[in-house]
Amino acid sequence: ELACEEMLPTSAPEVSFRIAIGTGEKRQPFRGPVLHNFSEKKVCGLPKEKAAWNFSSAVDKESKTFVVCLELLPQNTSSGEATSSSSGTALATSGPGPKKW
Repeated sequence: ELACEEMLPTSAPEVSFRIAIGTGEKRQPFRGPVLHNFSEKKVCGLPKEKAAWNFSSAVDKESKTFVVCLELLPQNTSSGEATSSSSGTALATSGPGPKKW
């Protein structure tokens, strides 16, 4: 799940994102995109059928960590539909506990 910790104005635009885990040969394919308005609901996730991950297959054995990649996708301003682009912002993290960006 992805959560917004701040209250957003009702005029905040929808956000489109996708998620992947792992790196290199251990990289699992991106899932999504998901289109969500965080001003209406603070938490969003992947559809149930795509929400389960095999985390153990993404773990780097040496560091005992894995990478989570969150990619924000640009929006088509005329229709509000997500457009696929390599210019999205990727965020990665490793280690235990919740992360705030």
